[in-house]
Amino acid sequence: MLEVVVNGSSSKGNNYILVDGESSLMLEAGIKFKEVLKSGTPMKNVVGLLITHEHGDHIKYANDILASVSFDMHATNGTIEAGIEKGFLSDRAKYRYKSIEVGKQFLLGEWKIIAFDVNHDVAEPVGYLIESPSKERIVFITDTIYCPVKFPSGITHWLVECNHSVDILDENVEQGVILPFLRDRIIKSHMNLETCKDFFRNNDLTSTKQILLLHLSGENSDPQRFKQELEEVTGKTVEIARRKE
Repeated sequence: MLEVVVNGSSSKGNNYILVDGESSLMLEAGIKFKEVLKSGTPMKNVVGLLITHEHGDHIKYANDILASVSFDMHATNGTIEAGIEKGFLSDRAKYRYKSIEVGKQFLLGEWKIIAFDVNHDVAEPVGYLIESPSKERIVFITDTIYCPVKFPSGITHWLVECNHSVDILDENVEQGVILPFLRDRIIKSHMNLETCKDFFRNNDLTSTKQILLLHLSGENSDPQRFKQELEEVTGKTVEIARRKE
C-alpha cells in the first residue's frame, strides 16, 4: 500500500515522500533536512530525490538533504544548470546531480519513472509518472499552468497542483492583498481550479485510489471549496496536501 508523506506543500517549501513498503522515493527539496526527518520516514529506505524545477521552494535545500544521505538528486539538465546558476546547487557537488531526459524511463531501485514536460516560467520543468514497487501508478504535477499530457488508464494516485481560483485572485487584487503584477505572474505559472477540473475530466479515473491537491496558495485558494468542487467533478474523495503535525 502506497503512502504519501507530505512534509511541505506551498510556496514556503515543498517536499513529499512516497512510501511503498520498505522502499521510498523523495520528491522536491524545498524544506530543511531536519524538517524532513520529523516525518519519521527512514532515510535508509529512500532510493532517490526527484526535482521538478529550480525555484527555491522546490530545490533550495537539495544540498542540505544530500549531505546527510546516500541517495542522489535527479532532475533535467536544464534544472540542474539553472539551480547552479541561482546558487541553490553547487558545481562542486555536481556528481550528486543525475541528469534525466523527458520521455525516457529510468529506474531508482524498483521504482520506474518517466519525466514529462509541463508549462512553468523556468528552464526545463517537468512532472513525473511513477510506478512503485507494488505497481501503484502515480502522477505528480506541480507548478504548471496546465498539463499537456493525457495519461493512460491505470493511474492510482494523482498528486496535482490546484494553486488558486481566478475569482479569489481578482478579489485580492481589488482589496489590495496582492499587487496586479503578482496576479499576472500567478496566472501565467500555476494551475488554477478550473484548469484542474478540466485535467481530471480529460483523464481516466477508473483506477483512482487517491487524489491529493498540491501547492494551494495561502491567499488565493479555498481548500474546502476546492475539495468540494473537485469531488463533484471526479466522483472521488479529494484530499488537500497538508503536513502532518
